[in-house]
Amino acid sequence: MSRLIFLILSLLLPFLLPQTNSSPLPLTVLPSPLSPSHSLTFSIGTPPTTVTLIIDTGSHHLALPCSNLKNEDIWFDVGGSETAEYHDCMNCPEETECDGDRCTHTQSYSEGSKWSAQTLLETLYLPLPLKTTIYCVTEHTGLFNSQPENGLLGLARGADFFNGVGVGFEVCLTGNGGYIDFTSNPPPLIETNNGQYYKINIISISFNSQTLHCEPIYYNRGKGCILDTGTTDIYLPKDCEEEFRRVWGMETGVEFVNSEIYLDSESFKTLPTLTLHTEKLKFNIYPNLYMEPSNKLGYYTNRIYLEEQFGMIIGAAGLMYKSVWFGEEGVGWGDSLCW
Repeated sequence: MSRLIFLILSLLLPFLLPQTNSSPLPLTVLPSPLSPSHSLTFSIGTPPTTVTLIIDTGSHHLALPCSNLKNEDIWFDVGGSETAEYHDCMNCPEETECDGDRCTHTQSYSEGSKWSAQTLLETLYLPLPLKTTIYCVTEHTGLFNSQPENGLLGLARGADFFNGVGVGFEVCLTGNGGYIDFTSNPPPLIETNNGQYYKINIISISFNSQTLHCEPIYYNRGKGCILDTGTTDIYLPKDCEEEFRRVWGMETGVEFVNSEIYLDSESFKTLPTLTLHTEKLKFNIYPNLYMEPSNKLGYYTNRIYLEEQFGMIIGAAGLMYKSVWFGEEGVGWGDSLCW
């Protein structure tokens, strides 16, 4: 019965989710002094202001500056919009608190960045109108001070953007952009899961034919192994670091480091494919995805980090050139590359 309900919802989702008039929607990668992120550009407010927000499957809020925090050319002027409505304290969203006559929230991140915001209802145009909750940022620190994008578009399960409707969308990340499709159907096979985040249950990890002798509990504890477009890199469990380094050395003959190294073309060809094994599917992360080229010819930086305390995070580096489907019942991906 649950499978029948899921199939019915899959047919109805294109009509229930935010309507776009354009499917798929193009993503962009803006030049950045930081690691680049994938972002979606659309309009907000009346009259409309064009904003560019990082798509983030690992968070829940749509957050953007509502004052000129970075001497920007573009920021959202709440007072200039006819459709902006601040939440009153009788109707504060979850996780917010009343401060004076406004609903407020502060979000902190492990690397030290932070933003504080007031919440309001506002209209987005994708290009059809959608009324949703906005976190109107009044203060931010850390990485938010230097990123070129205007803010974040949270797309985790239960995100404000979905207005309580079940999730179902496809993302393709490429070196210069890609697309997001809110009317996509799920692939034939999906990894079923629940909870706030999109995760896959890892039963083993291998480099080419060499399997890491590391207990699956280390891959799946905490939040689990989550697929997060808002994170740039790939983070594996710290508890598996010693074994990872051993297998890496066997496969490559060199020490594993995250500092910049030189590799000629023949050496690069010998780098192994990192494969995440689930009960149903394999998730391959190829060397050209986890090794980021430097501005210096022949130099690369490894984007796999062995420092996650609980579970794993597969960020954009590992999701590139795959059509990844994020849904209410699970996640899935195809064998063919997306461009």
